[in-house]
Amino acid sequence: MCGVILRFQILLMCVVILTSVVGNIGVLVVFSLTPTIRSTLNCYLVNLAVADLLITTLCWPTIVSRITSPLYVLGHFFCRLQVLVQGTCVNVSVLTLGAVACNRAYAVLLPLQAHSANPRLVPLLFSLWGLSFTLAFPGFLVRDTIVYK
Repeated sequence: MCGVILRFQILLMCVVILTSVVGNIGVLVVFSLTPTIRSTLNCYLVNLAVADLLITTLCWPTIVSRITSPLYVLGHFFCRLQVLVQGTCVNVSVLTLGAVACNRAYAVLLPLQAHSANPRLVPLLFSLWGLSFTLAFPGFLVRDTIVYK
């Protein structure tokens, strides 16, 4: 019975990972091939798609390791790196959603000014990534693993 549940969990994870990769790559392809949809809001959504794609592609080994084994078998450095990658990507996702909310509030409060392109968008997105990395880096420094023999 345990083997059936384990296989189902792995199959479900594969479906979720595949759906996420295809969906986020689809967002990136549509954005790059359609210049007419390049608005500030869509740039935020592309940033969110990149963060989600990185979470999906870089964080699945940890999830599969937790499903298949009670012990973490991927090693000390990968454990620390995983904390940094997950923390950075999750923080980028949250901060991007906050930026979208601020952008929409601005569009509602000042609709005539909101139609113009935001020249500070790219520096803002880079600062979101920098801030996210900075917030996640202490976890990389303090994360430790216990080696069982």
